[in-house]
Amino acid sequence: MYRQVTMTTSPQMPPNERSAQRPQVSPNAWMGRLLAAGSVLAGLTILGVGSGYFMDEKAGTTHRWVLILGVAGIGLGLYQVVRAMRGP
Repeated sequence: MYRQVTMTTSPQMPPNERSAQRPQVSPNAWMGRLLAAGSVLAGLTILGVGSGYFMDEKAGTTHRWVLILGVAGIGLGLYQVVRAMRGP
């Protein structure tokens, strides 16, 4: 159904154009990446908020750790999403 695309470079191309070429990725691979990225983002956010809630309960504070670790979870999740979308 999908054909594999191989990159070939001709000797006439300058080096900077050769490095700019990227192989095409099938739509199924992109769907997999998007599903994984969404799962990682949601998982790290939930983990951060859950850990913050647990720490707030133990320390007796009011939502301080929920906010801090929730934002940290979102930041880490976005970092992982950007890393996953850049590809290998």
